[in-house]
Amino acid sequence: CVMELPAINKLAASMHDKPLKFLLVTDEDEATVRKFVGDNRDLPVYLSGHGEDFIEERGVPNTYVLDRNGTVVFHHLGPANWDDDDVRAYLRGLAN
Repeated sequence: CVMELPAINKLAASMHDKPLKFLLVTDEDEATVRKFVGDNRDLPVYLSGHGEDFIEERGVPNTYVLDRNGTVVFHHLGPANWDDDDVRAYLRGLAN
């Protein structure tokens, strides 16, 4: 997450003109999240509840892309560079 957050922020900023929403989800407690996020609050963070089993696969980070119907259309387990033109093209395709 530490490595990915700046890239996700850049991706989200570059897609601001598209009907896309970016949301960070964690089962960490609020104090831990506040310390981690600090002043970097560009994206909303949803606290699922500490220990709640809301994700089938365990691992950090765990990235999901949902279409406008709420269906998972992409899943990636592990770190990735999301500030990438291929990712933008894929998301633009979903937004159209």
